[in-house]
Amino acid sequence: MLSREIEAVAKELKLDQTVVELHASLRSLTPRVDGDSIIGTFLHLGTTLMIPAFSHICEVRPSEVVQQEVNGFSYGPPISCSKGVSYTPAHSHVDENMGVLPRLALKRGAERGGNPFNSFCAIGPHAFGLMRDQTAQETYGHIQSGAALGGKLLLIGLDLRVATCLHLAERMVGRKHYVRWFCREGAMESARVGSCSFAFGDFMEVIPHEAQMSVCGSVWSVYDLPIVLETAVDALKKNRYLGLCNRRSCLRCAIERARVDL
Repeated sequence: MLSREIEAVAKELKLDQTVVELHASLRSLTPRVDGDSIIGTFLHLGTTLMIPAFSHICEVRPSEVVQQEVNGFSYGPPISCSKGVSYTPAHSHVDENMGVLPRLALKRGAERGGNPFNSFCAIGPHAFGLMRDQTAQETYGHIQSGAALGGKLLLIGLDLRVATCLHLAERMVGRKHYVRWFCREGAMESARVGSCSFAFGDFMEVIPHEAQMSVCGSVWSVYDLPIVLETAVDALKKNRYLGLCNRRSCLRCAIERARVDL
């Protein structure tokens, strides 16, 4: 697909001149589309892209004195900062399963958030302000800010099971976020991370897409970000078990189910 064709699709889906939380599987496109072309086309349209760039290379573990008993985490031996990698927003590492888009965006000079584990990177006119709002403790502050700007959620070849904004909706209704630790300039610091997303397919039954079309054999789904949050919050208030998985190995969902059952 040529850049002008991507541009035509983006305009038809009303993704120009706006903020877009983007989750994409380039493998879903046939023939394959160059990720750099997708980023470049959106930038040409004045769009600000927010792309997940999660990384766990900086994770460390505190002593048992600091470790929290109910934290959705199976602890191993402590790992000190002397053995860890320090995280700053200038850090370039992205976990392999995040795909190529965040790496390409970072090479283009994208801004990166301050949460090492659930970090996003953003590129475009609003990038700096959005990433300034993601911190170690305010994990999804950038998504809240993007929604305030009337942003969109774009899923390319994927569905709501990967939509990070749903973690913000969980937080808005009081679901627990969990603590992890990382190194920054030789000191151990804590950061908040979201809960399990294994059962986020539940939200597909209650959150409508704004537009949807087939592009190169891949389904592109567009959602209005403020409506996603509003609808998800309302659904979670009505059904407190929504989005919780039943896997025996999932400590985070077990903790939340126990809170609901109290």
